Amino acid sequence: IFPAQAISPFLFTENQRRILGLKTYEDIRFWEKYYFFRMVLNSEKVLIFSQKNSEKNIGVSSFVEELRLSYPQLISSSNSEESLGSSYRSVFSMIFNLDLNYHTDVENTKKLSFFTIPFDQNDDVKDRCFSLSNSTYSYLQDSPFAYYLKTVAKIEEELVDEPVSHLLIGNLSHYLAEKVVTDFMRTDRVWDVGWEELKKGIRTFLNSSMPRKMLHSEFYYSLPHNYSYLYFEKIILPVLSNGISCFINFLGSILPDELHNYSFIPEKTGHKKRISPPSVPDLDVILKGRADLIVGNQDKSMKTIIDFKSGKIDRIDYGIQLMLYEILFEEQREHQTTEVCSYIYSLMENSYKGFDDYFKGESRETVKTNIIQDIEKSFAEIYGSGFRAKPDKKCNLLYQD
Repeated sequence: IFPAQAISPFLFTENQRRILGLKTYEDIRFWEKYYFFRMVLNSEKVLIFSQKNSEKNIGVSSFVEELRLSYPQLISSSNSEESLGSSYRSVFSMIFNLDLNYHTDVENTKKLSFFTIPFDQNDDVKDRCFSLSNSTYSYLQDSPFAYYLKTVAKIEEELVDEPVSHLLIGNLSHYLAEKVVTDFMRTDRVWDVGWEELKKGIRTFLNSSMPRKMLHSEFYYSLPHNYSYLYFEKIILPVLSNGISCFINFLGSILPDELHNYSFIPEKTGHKKRISPPSVPDLDVILKGRADLIVGNQDKSMKTIIDFKSGKIDRIDYGIQLMLYEILFEEQREHQTTEVCSYIYSLMENSYKGFDDYFKGESRETVKTNIIQDIEKSFAEIYGSGFRAKPDKKCNLLYQD
Protein backbone atom coordinates (compact mmCIF):
# COMPACT_ATOMS: atom_id res chain seq x y z
CA ILE A 1 0.00 0.00 0.00
CA PHE A 2 1.50 3.33 -0.95
CA PRO A 3 2.08 5.94 0.04
CA ALA A 4 2.36 4.48 3.51
CA GLN A 5 0.69 6.34 6.33
CA ALA A 6 2.89 8.57 8.44
CA ILE A 7 3.75 6.99 11.79
CA SER A 8 5.57 8.28 14.83
CA PRO A 9 9.31 7.60 14.49
CA PHE A 10 10.69 4.99 16.87
CA LEU A 11 13.81 6.83 18.03
CA PHE A 12 14.24 10.24 16.38
CA THR A 13 11.65 12.82 15.47
CA GLU A 14 11.25 13.92 11.86
CA ASN A 15 13.21 17.10 12.59
CA GLN A 16 16.02 15.15 14.28
CA ARG A 17 16.19 12.77 11.34
CA ARG A 18 16.44 15.74 8.96
CA ILE A 19 19.30 17.27 11.01
CA LEU A 20 21.16 13.93 11.16
CA GLY A 21 20.81 13.39 7.41
CA LEU A 22 18.51 10.38 7.80
CA LYS A 23 15.55 9.72 5.54
CA THR A 24 12.37 11.44 6.65
CA TYR A 25 8.82 10.44 5.84
CA GLU A 26 8.72 13.02 3.03
CA ASP A 27 11.95 11.64 1.56
CA ILE A 28 10.51 8.15 1.50
CA ARG A 29 7.24 9.47 0.03
CA PHE A 30 9.04 11.26 -2.83
CA TRP A 31 11.16 8.14 -3.41
CA GLU A 32 8.04 5.97 -3.69
CA LYS A 33 6.33 8.52 -5.95
CA TYR A 34 9.32 8.67 -8.30
CA TYR A 35 9.47 4.89 -8.78
CA PHE A 36 5.69 4.61 -9.07
CA PHE A 37 5.52 7.20 -11.87
CA ARG A 38 8.60 5.79 -13.58
CA MET A 39 7.10 2.31 -13.59
CA VAL A 40 3.71 3.51 -14.87
CA LEU A 41 5.06 5.79 -17.59
CA ASN A 42 7.47 3.16 -18.89
CA SER A 43 4.85 0.40 -19.13
CA GLU A 44 2.87 -0.40 -22.26
CA LYS A 45 -0.28 -1.29 -20.35
CA VAL A 46 -1.06 -0.44 -16.75
CA LEU A 47 -3.85 -1.79 -14.55
CA ILE A 48 -4.29 -0.15 -11.15
CA PHE A 49 -6.68 -1.48 -8.52
CA SER A 50 -7.91 0.70 -5.67
CA GLN A 51 -10.32 -0.13 -2.89
CA LYS A 52 -12.52 2.28 -0.99
CA ASN A 53 -13.74 1.72 2.53
CA SER A 54 -15.01 4.76 4.38
CA GLU A 55 -15.31 2.88 7.66
CA LYS A 56 -11.58 2.01 7.61
CA ASN A 57 -10.61 5.33 6.06
CA ILE A 58 -9.31 3.62 2.93
CA GLY A 59 -9.42 5.51 -0.34
CA VAL A 60 -7.72 5.85 -3.68
CA SER A 61 -3.99 6.48 -3.39
CA SER A 62 -2.94 10.11 -3.74
CA PHE A 63 -0.40 8.93 -6.31
CA VAL A 64 -3.21 7.57 -8.49
CA GLU A 65 -5.25 10.78 -8.09
CA GLU A 66 -2.25 12.87 -9.07
CA LEU A 67 -1.69 10.64 -12.10
CA ARG A 68 -5.33 10.98 -13.14
CA LEU A 69 -5.23 14.75 -12.83
CA SER A 70 -1.96 15.00 -14.79
CA TYR A 71 -2.96 12.65 -17.65
CA PRO A 72 -6.78 12.59 -17.87
CA GLN A 73 -6.70 11.73 -21.58
CA LEU A 74 -4.68 8.55 -20.97
CA ILE A 75 -6.65 7.09 -18.09
CA SER A 76 -10.03 5.38 -18.06
CA SER A 77 -11.67 3.98 -14.96
CA SER A 78 -14.49 1.67 -14.01
CA ASN A 79 -16.11 0.65 -10.76
CA SER A 80 -17.03 -2.76 -9.44
CA GLU A 81 -19.47 -3.48 -6.65
CA GLU A 82 -18.04 -6.97 -6.05
CA SER A 83 -16.75 -7.87 -2.63
CA LEU A 84 -13.20 -8.97 -1.94
CA GLY A 85 -14.31 -12.58 -1.49
CA SER A 86 -15.61 -12.77 -5.07
CA SER A 87 -12.06 -12.50 -6.50
CA TYR A 88 -13.29 -9.71 -8.83
CA ARG A 89 -14.37 -12.12 -11.57
CA SER A 90 -16.09 -9.42 -13.62
CA VAL A 91 -13.06 -7.13 -13.39
CA PHE A 92 -10.67 -9.79 -14.66
CA SER A 93 -13.19 -10.86 -17.29
CA MET A 94 -13.32 -7.29 -18.61
CA ILE A 95 -9.53 -6.92 -18.67
CA PHE A 96 -8.63 -10.29 -20.19
CA ASN A 97 -11.82 -10.91 -22.20
CA LEU A 98 -12.58 -14.09 -20.28
CA ASP A 99 -15.56 -16.32 -20.96
CA LEU A 100 -17.14 -16.81 -17.54
CA ASN A 101 -19.10 -19.82 -18.82
CA TYR A 102 -15.99 -21.72 -19.92
CA HIS A 103 -15.07 -24.80 -17.89
CA THR A 104 -12.08 -27.10 -18.31
CA ASP A 105 -12.85 -30.72 -19.15
CA VAL A 106 -11.17 -32.23 -16.11
CA GLU A 107 -11.93 -35.77 -17.25
CA ASN A 108 -9.23 -35.50 -19.92
CA THR A 109 -6.65 -34.57 -17.29
CA LYS A 110 -7.27 -37.88 -15.54
CA LYS A 111 -6.22 -39.95 -18.55
CA LEU A 112 -2.69 -41.24 -19.03
CA SER A 113 -2.58 -39.84 -22.56
CA PHE A 114 -2.87 -36.33 -21.12
CA PHE A 115 0.60 -36.74 -19.58
CA THR A 116 2.47 -37.09 -22.88
CA ILE A 117 4.71 -34.43 -24.40
CA PRO A 118 5.62 -34.92 -28.10
CA PHE A 119 9.32 -35.25 -28.82
CA ASP A 120 10.80 -32.34 -30.79
CA GLN A 121 14.36 -33.04 -31.94
CA ASN A 122 15.09 -29.35 -32.52
CA ASP A 123 13.93 -28.12 -29.12
CA ASP A 124 14.37 -31.07 -26.75
CA VAL A 125 18.04 -31.99 -27.34
CA LYS A 126 21.22 -29.96 -27.49
CA ASP A 127 23.95 -30.87 -30.00
CA ARG A 128 21.96 -34.02 -30.87
CA CYS A 129 22.69 -35.48 -27.42
CA PHE A 130 20.57 -36.40 -24.44
CA SER A 131 22.28 -35.95 -21.06
CA LEU A 132 21.83 -38.68 -18.48
CA SER A 133 23.17 -38.84 -14.93
CA ASN A 134 22.28 -41.10 -12.03
CA SER A 135 19.53 -38.80 -10.76
CA THR A 136 18.01 -38.21 -14.20
CA TYR A 137 18.20 -41.94 -14.96
CA SER A 138 15.97 -42.44 -11.93
CA TYR A 139 13.48 -40.00 -13.44
CA LEU A 140 13.71 -41.83 -16.76
CA GLN A 141 12.90 -45.15 -15.08
CA ASP A 142 10.09 -43.58 -13.11
CA SER A 143 8.53 -41.76 -16.04
CA PRO A 144 9.83 -40.15 -19.27
CA PHE A 145 7.27 -37.43 -18.56
CA ALA A 146 9.01 -36.68 -15.24
CA TYR A 147 12.39 -36.87 -17.03
CA TYR A 148 11.18 -34.19 -19.47
CA LEU A 149 10.03 -31.86 -16.70
CA LYS A 150 13.30 -32.23 -14.80
CA THR A 151 15.97 -32.31 -17.51
CA VAL A 152 14.46 -30.79 -20.66
CA ALA A 153 12.05 -28.18 -19.30
CA LYS A 154 14.27 -27.82 -16.18
CA ILE A 155 11.34 -27.37 -13.83
CA GLU A 156 12.59 -27.68 -10.27
CA GLU A 157 10.54 -29.25 -7.53
CA GLU A 158 9.24 -26.89 -4.88
CA LEU A 159 11.45 -27.22 -1.82
CA VAL A 160 10.03 -27.20 1.67
CA ASP A 161 11.46 -24.26 3.59
CA GLU A 162 13.12 -25.95 6.56
CA PRO A 163 15.88 -24.47 8.75
CA VAL A 164 17.98 -27.64 8.37
CA SER A 165 16.64 -29.51 5.33
CA HIS A 166 17.57 -32.98 4.09
CA LEU A 167 19.16 -31.34 1.03
CA LEU A 168 21.32 -29.12 3.24
CA ILE A 169 22.42 -32.09 5.38
CA GLY A 170 23.27 -34.06 2.24
CA ASN A 171 25.36 -31.23 0.82
CA LEU A 172 27.12 -30.73 4.15
CA SER A 173 27.89 -34.44 4.37
CA HIS A 174 29.68 -34.36 1.02
CA TYR A 175 31.43 -31.11 1.93
CA LEU A 176 32.77 -32.49 5.23
CA ALA A 177 33.91 -35.76 3.69
CA GLU A 178 35.69 -33.92 0.88
CA LYS A 179 37.37 -31.55 3.34
CA VAL A 180 38.69 -34.48 5.34
CA VAL A 181 40.21 -36.02 2.23
CA THR A 182 41.61 -32.83 0.71
CA ASP A 183 42.71 -30.99 3.89
CA PHE A 184 43.73 -33.89 6.11
CA MET A 185 44.18 -37.31 4.51
CA ARG A 186 46.34 -36.05 1.65
CA THR A 187 48.97 -34.48 3.93
CA ASP A 188 52.31 -36.28 4.46
CA ARG A 189 51.74 -36.88 8.17
CA VAL A 190 48.98 -39.38 7.46
CA TRP A 191 50.84 -42.03 5.53
CA ASP A 192 53.04 -43.23 8.38
CA VAL A 193 50.18 -44.06 10.75
CA GLY A 194 47.67 -46.90 10.94
CA TRP A 195 43.92 -46.92 10.47
CA GLU A 196 43.13 -46.35 14.16
CA GLU A 197 45.54 -43.41 14.45
CA LEU A 198 44.03 -41.93 11.30
CA LYS A 199 40.56 -42.20 12.80
CA LYS A 200 41.62 -40.35 15.96
CA GLY A 201 43.35 -37.65 13.94
CA ILE A 202 40.28 -37.09 11.78
CA ARG A 203 38.03 -36.86 14.83
CA THR A 204 40.32 -34.20 16.33
CA PHE A 205 40.47 -32.35 13.02
CA LEU A 206 36.68 -32.31 12.71
CA ASN A 207 35.98 -31.27 16.29
CA SER A 208 38.52 -28.46 16.26
CA SER A 209 38.01 -26.90 12.85
CA MET A 210 34.66 -27.87 11.36
CA PRO A 211 32.34 -25.48 13.26
CA ARG A 212 34.62 -22.61 12.31
CA LYS A 213 34.89 -23.78 8.69
CA MET A 214 31.11 -24.06 8.45
CA LEU A 215 30.65 -20.39 9.32
CA HIS A 216 33.27 -19.33 6.78
CA SER A 217 32.33 -21.65 3.93
CA GLU A 218 29.99 -21.46 0.95
CA PHE A 219 27.27 -22.76 3.29
CA TYR A 220 27.23 -19.54 5.32
CA TYR A 221 23.97 -18.31 3.80
CA SER A 222 22.41 -21.79 3.75
CA LEU A 223 22.89 -22.44 7.45
CA PRO A 224 20.27 -21.09 9.86
CA HIS A 225 21.43 -18.06 11.85
CA ASN A 226 18.93 -18.41 14.66
CA TYR A 227 18.08 -20.96 17.36
CA SER A 228 18.18 -23.72 14.70
CA TYR A 229 21.95 -23.32 14.37
CA LEU A 230 22.31 -24.71 17.90
CA TYR A 231 20.49 -27.86 16.75
CA PHE A 232 22.80 -28.06 13.75
CA GLU A 233 25.98 -27.48 15.78
CA LYS A 234 25.14 -29.72 18.76
CA ILE A 235 23.34 -32.59 17.02
CA ILE A 236 23.73 -32.72 13.23
CA LEU A 237 27.43 -31.77 13.05
CA PRO A 238 28.57 -34.28 15.75
CA VAL A 239 26.60 -37.08 14.05
CA LEU A 240 28.21 -36.28 10.70
CA SER A 241 31.66 -36.01 12.31
CA ASN A 242 31.19 -39.38 13.97
CA GLY A 243 30.03 -40.87 10.68
CA ILE A 244 33.18 -39.69 8.92
CA SER A 245 35.36 -41.07 11.70
CA CYS A 246 33.58 -44.43 11.51
CA PHE A 247 34.06 -44.37 7.75
CA ILE A 248 37.74 -45.01 8.44
CA ASN A 249 36.77 -48.26 10.18
CA PHE A 250 34.91 -49.23 7.03
CA LEU A 251 37.96 -48.47 4.86
CA GLY A 252 40.15 -50.55 7.12
CA SER A 253 37.75 -53.49 6.80
CA ILE A 254 37.62 -53.53 2.97
CA LEU A 255 41.21 -52.51 2.17
CA PRO A 256 43.63 -55.36 2.97
CA ASP A 257 46.95 -53.47 2.99
CA GLU A 258 48.48 -50.81 5.21
CA LEU A 259 47.28 -47.24 4.90
CA HIS A 260 50.39 -45.93 3.14
CA ASN A 261 49.73 -48.24 0.16
CA TYR A 262 46.63 -46.30 -0.92
CA SER A 263 45.77 -42.98 -2.51
CA PHE A 264 42.51 -41.17 -1.74
CA ILE A 265 41.28 -38.93 -4.53
CA PRO A 266 37.96 -37.04 -4.51
CA GLU A 267 36.63 -36.82 -8.06
CA LYS A 268 36.34 -33.32 -9.49
CA THR A 269 35.39 -33.64 -13.13
CA GLY A 270 33.70 -37.03 -13.35
CA HIS A 271 33.48 -39.31 -16.40
CA LYS A 272 31.38 -39.57 -19.55
CA LYS A 273 30.30 -42.37 -21.84
CA ARG A 274 28.51 -42.03 -25.18
CA ILE A 275 25.68 -44.46 -25.91
CA SER A 276 24.15 -44.61 -29.41
CA PRO A 277 20.72 -46.31 -29.35
CA PRO A 278 20.47 -48.27 -32.63
CA SER A 279 16.80 -47.38 -33.20
CA VAL A 280 17.30 -43.64 -32.62
CA PRO A 281 19.03 -42.15 -35.69
CA ASP A 282 21.40 -39.19 -35.30
CA LEU A 283 20.93 -38.97 -31.54
CA ASP A 284 23.28 -40.03 -28.75
CA VAL A 285 22.96 -40.35 -25.00
CA ILE A 286 25.82 -38.95 -22.91
CA LEU A 287 26.01 -40.88 -19.65
CA LYS A 288 27.89 -38.90 -17.02
CA GLY A 289 28.63 -39.10 -13.33
CA ARG A 290 31.10 -38.23 -10.58
CA ALA A 291 31.77 -40.43 -7.57
CA ASP A 292 32.69 -38.84 -4.24
CA LEU A 293 35.90 -40.77 -3.64
CA ILE A 294 38.23 -43.05 -5.58
CA VAL A 295 40.65 -45.22 -3.57
CA GLY A 296 43.52 -46.84 -5.45
CA ASN A 297 46.58 -48.88 -4.51
CA GLN A 298 50.15 -48.30 -5.64
CA ASP A 299 50.36 -51.04 -8.29
CA LYS A 300 47.01 -49.89 -9.78
CA SER A 301 45.60 -53.41 -9.54
CA MET A 302 42.40 -52.23 -7.80
CA LYS A 303 40.11 -49.23 -7.59
CA THR A 304 37.37 -48.71 -5.00
CA ILE A 305 34.56 -46.30 -5.86
CA ILE A 306 32.73 -44.76 -2.89
CA ASP A 307 29.69 -42.50 -2.84
CA PHE A 308 28.47 -40.85 0.35
CA LYS A 309 24.85 -40.55 1.44
CA SER A 310 23.27 -38.87 4.44
CA GLY A 311 20.16 -41.05 4.78
CA LYS A 312 19.03 -44.64 4.36
CA ILE A 313 20.77 -46.63 1.63
CA ASP A 314 18.30 -49.45 1.01
CA ARG A 315 16.98 -48.05 -2.27
CA ILE A 316 17.75 -50.17 -5.33
CA ASP A 317 18.51 -47.07 -7.41
CA TYR A 318 21.65 -46.63 -5.27
CA GLY A 319 22.79 -50.01 -6.56
CA ILE A 320 22.12 -48.80 -10.11
CA GLN A 321 24.15 -45.70 -9.29
CA LEU A 322 27.13 -47.89 -8.36
CA MET A 323 26.81 -49.79 -11.64
CA LEU A 324 26.68 -46.51 -13.58
CA TYR A 325 29.91 -45.41 -11.86
CA GLU A 326 31.57 -48.69 -12.79
CA ILE A 327 30.41 -48.34 -16.41
CA LEU A 328 31.89 -44.85 -16.54
CA PHE A 329 35.12 -45.92 -14.87
CA GLU A 330 35.63 -48.65 -17.48
CA GLU A 331 36.06 -45.89 -20.06
CA GLN A 332 38.84 -44.23 -18.07
CA ARG A 333 40.81 -46.90 -16.25
CA GLU A 334 44.48 -47.16 -17.15
CA HIS A 335 44.76 -50.95 -17.03
CA GLN A 336 42.10 -53.40 -18.19
CA THR A 337 43.19 -55.79 -15.44
CA THR A 338 42.29 -53.29 -12.71
CA GLU A 339 39.74 -54.76 -10.32
CA VAL A 340 36.86 -52.38 -9.61
CA CYS A 341 34.48 -52.47 -6.66
CA SER A 342 31.99 -49.88 -5.43
CA TYR A 343 30.17 -48.96 -2.22
CA ILE A 344 27.50 -46.60 -0.91
CA TYR A 345 28.28 -45.31 2.61
CA SER A 346 25.76 -43.54 4.86
CA LEU A 347 27.47 -40.96 7.07
CA MET A 348 24.39 -40.51 9.29
CA GLU A 349 23.78 -44.22 9.90
CA ASN A 350 27.39 -45.54 9.73
CA SER A 351 26.31 -48.28 7.33
CA TYR A 352 27.37 -49.34 3.86
CA LYS A 353 26.32 -51.50 0.94
CA GLY A 354 28.28 -52.75 -2.01
CA PHE A 355 27.31 -53.83 -5.49
CA ASP A 356 26.74 -57.44 -4.41
CA ASP A 357 24.39 -56.33 -1.63
CA TYR A 358 22.09 -54.67 -4.15
CA PHE A 359 22.30 -57.30 -6.90
CA LYS A 360 22.52 -60.61 -5.08
CA GLY A 361 23.38 -63.43 -7.46
CA GLU A 362 23.66 -61.21 -10.55
CA SER A 363 26.92 -60.66 -12.37
CA ARG A 364 28.23 -57.19 -13.11
CA GLU A 365 28.10 -57.90 -16.84
CA THR A 366 24.42 -58.86 -16.65
CA VAL A 367 23.47 -55.75 -14.68
CA LYS A 368 25.52 -53.55 -17.01
CA THR A 369 23.86 -55.03 -20.10
CA ASN A 370 20.39 -54.61 -18.60
CA ILE A 371 20.98 -50.95 -17.75
CA ILE A 372 22.35 -50.05 -21.19
CA GLN A 373 19.50 -51.91 -22.90
CA ASP A 374 16.99 -50.11 -20.67
CA ILE A 375 18.53 -46.73 -21.60
CA GLU A 376 18.41 -47.55 -25.32
CA LYS A 377 14.80 -48.79 -25.08
CA SER A 378 13.64 -45.75 -23.08
CA PHE A 379 15.04 -43.23 -25.54
CA ALA A 380 13.73 -45.23 -28.49
CA GLU A 381 10.23 -44.95 -26.96
CA ILE A 382 10.71 -41.21 -26.41
CA TYR A 383 11.82 -40.81 -30.03
CA GLY A 384 8.78 -42.66 -31.29
CA SER A 385 6.00 -41.80 -28.84
CA GLY A 386 7.16 -38.73 -26.91
CA PHE A 387 7.72 -38.24 -23.19
CA ARG A 388 4.98 -40.40 -21.69
CA ALA A 389 4.02 -41.18 -18.14
CA LYS A 390 4.29 -44.87 -17.24
CA PRO A 391 1.24 -46.48 -15.62
CA ASP A 392 3.33 -49.14 -13.91
CA LYS A 393 5.75 -46.69 -12.29
CA LYS A 394 5.41 -44.28 -9.42
CA CYS A 395 5.45 -40.93 -11.22
CA ASN A 396 3.47 -38.84 -8.69
CA LEU A 397 0.72 -38.12 -11.21
CA LEU A 398 -3.01 -38.58 -10.73
CA TYR A 399 -4.74 -40.23 -13.63
CA GLN A 400 -7.14 -43.05 -14.38
CA ASP A 401 -7.53 -45.08 -17.56
